Amino acid sequence: FVESGAVVTSGERADGIQATSYRGDVIVDSDSVVTTGAYSRGISLRGGAYIGGPGNVTLDSGTVSTSGFYAIGIGARSNAGDIDVTSGTVTTVGKSSRGIYADANSFDGEASGNVTVASSSVTTTGRYSVAIDARADGGNVAVTSGAVATSGYYAAGIFVYARSNGSPGTGQVTVESLAVETAGSSSTGIRARSEGG
Repeated sequence: FVESGAVVTSGERADGIQATSYRGDVIVDSDSVVTTGAYSRGISLRGGAYIGGPGNVTLDSGTVSTSGFYAIGIGARSNAGDIDVTSGTVTTVGKSSRGIYADANSFDGEASGNVTVASSSVTTTGRYSVAIDARADGGNVAVTSGAVATSGYYAAGIFVYARSNGSPGTGQVTVESLAVETAGSSSTGIRARSEGG
């Protein structure tokens, strides 16, 4: 369990908060994170990492701000566990950046857990950036979003994907969104896809 107040980092690949469990759950309660630098992640969580599994990931986040190429505001991954992200405000600036990225993977022949994202506000600036990207291998994916704003070529507001990947699950996708604004050619507001549900 990690409980954090204010975190500030600068430099390439300088994550604000990084928490990994090889066999078990990851729980983080964060107030504020600011990172500056390419490939930096404001909050990076992984449950049941590598061959450990399974592991759930739970995050309660206040504000996150990142700037830099391929920067990620909140990144959460799990092996055969649930992901539950509750986020206040996320702001990212940089090409191919992600505001919130949540990915539940299958493990040892089992379907992944479910992914739940509840977000108040996400703003991304940069080509190929995505405000909210939530995925699962056979599990359900549910996103509840307040305000989303993206700007940049091929930027996306909300992307939700319940894939099969050979897992036994038949995940369903649910998106509840208050407002999405995109600015940039070939940009998408909301894209939701399920391969089995």
